[in-house]
Amino acid sequence: MTLLYGTEHYSFNKNNRNLKRIKVVCEGCNQERVCRYWHALQSFQKTQKNLCKICIKTKEHAPAAQKRGENHPNFGKKRPEHSKIMSGDKNPFYGKTHTEETKKIISKTNIGRNVGEKSPRYKPPEERSCTLDRQIRNLFQYKSWRFFCFKRDNFSCQECGCKNVMLCVDHIKPFSVIIKENNVLSTRDAEMCEELWDTNNGKTLSWPCHRKTDTYGCRVQKILKEIK
Repeated sequence: MTLLYGTEHYSFNKNNRNLKRIKVVCEGCNQERVCRYWHALQSFQKTQKNLCKICIKTKEHAPAAQKRGENHPNFGKKRPEHSKIMSGDKNPFYGKTHTEETKKIISKTNIGRNVGEKSPRYKPPEERSCTLDRQIRNLFQYKSWRFFCFKRDNFSCQECGCKNVMLCVDHIKPFSVIIKENNVLSTRDAEMCEELWDTNNGKTLSWPCHRKTDTYGCRVQKILKEIK
């Protein structure tokens, strides 16, 4: 046993290395111990030393301790310098992918990891803040206005005529423009604003057709800039 610097002591089954026992001198406590071949080989691969089960658990001989401080390969190096060393084909994982079995194991370990209170971005209900836009859309009056537009348009897109798709009600005059022009600052102001609940300003569209409109998403910012 040249790797382990030990001698074979005895074996129950010479063909099975897991059952072999060898006599090894521990480099930590300098005591001669008899252990399984496989356990001795694992400790040697981790620390490059012949250590017993007690010494391998100490901080001095632990694999992580050998890479602390000045012994760490990246000690004294700045992050950009380290990123250059590990970028591209210099990265040991470059061109490799996880196997399907490894991906399943990773996904199982991550289930429920950052859910609910375990999430780093979790906030209690009393500390959560809701935007005015979301508060208005959660009003019963807004939901009633939306359902009326759906029913009037027979639950079908007014552009492509599709029915069995995800639908939404598009504001012909943008929602954010109405809020800004009428100086709506609260849900109470929104309830009193007649222009906001005008059913003629709503049009049923499918999501693909809604994304094509000139007032979808960030496109409405051009109109808002013109309003003083």
